[in-house]
Amino acid sequence: MVKKLESKNGTAILFGSLRFVFYFLTIFVTYDYLARLLRVDAANVFREGYFVEWLQYSLIMATVVLYFFGAWRWENRRPLFLVLGMFAMIASIREWDYWWDRQLPFWGWQLPASICLFVLIMIGWRYRKVLPEQICDLIRSAPFGFLWSGFLAVVVLAQLVGHAELLKLVMGSDFKKGYKQIIEESLELFGYYLIWFGTLEALLAARLSSVEESARLDHRHPKSSATLKIADMNRLYDAS
Repeated sequence: MVKKLESKNGTAILFGSLRFVFYFLTIFVTYDYLARLLRVDAANVFREGYFVEWLQYSLIMATVVLYFFGAWRWENRRPLFLVLGMFAMIASIREWDYWWDRQLPFWGWQLPASICLFVLIMIGWRYRKVLPEQICDLIRSAPFGFLWSGFLAVVVLAQLVGHAELLKLVMGSDFKKGYKQIIEESLELFGYYLIWFGTLEALLAARLSSVEESARLDHRHPKSSATLKIADMNRLYDAS
C-alpha cells in the first residue's frame, strides 16, 4: 500500500513538472519569436488584425472550446464550465470588437456580447442551487491562481501600464505611439496564456475528481458492473 502510494505520488510529481515545463516553454518560445519578428516587421506585429491579435484570439477561442468540452464531458462540473465558457465567449467578442463594429454598424460588438450575457444569466439562474458551491470550490483550487492572475494581467495590468498618458509621463520625449501598443498587447497576451493554462488545469482537476468519485462509488458497490474496478481506477490515475 505504501509503495503504491509512493508510486502514485511520484507519477503526480512527474506529470506536474512536465506540465509546468510545457507552460514555461510555451511562453518563452512565443516571446522569443515576437522579439525576432519585431526586428523584421516592427510596424505590423502588434497592429489590429495581425499576428499578436490573432494569437490572442486563438487562445480565447481555445479556452471557450475547452470549457464547453468540459461541460459536455463532466456533468458534475457542467454549470461552472458553462459559465466560464460564456465569460470567455464575451471576452472573445470584445477582443475582436473592430470586426463586429464593421459587421454591425448600428450595434457593434455590444449586440453579440449582450446576447451572450443574457445566456450567461439564464445559465446562472438555471443552476443557481449548485453554482455557488462550485464557484467556491474553484476559488479554493490551484487552477484559480492561473485564472485570476490572467484576469488581472488582461483587465488591470495591461490597461494601466499600457496607458498612453502614463507612458508619456515616464518616458517623456522618448515616448512613441507604438510603445503603448507593444506593452499593452504583450501583457494581454501573457494574461490570455495564463487563463488558457488555468483552463487546462481546471479540466485536469475535473477529470481527477471524476475518477476519485467513481472509485468511491466502486468501494460502496463492489459488485456493480456499472463502475470501474479499483485496479482500473489506479491505472487511470497513474496515467494522468
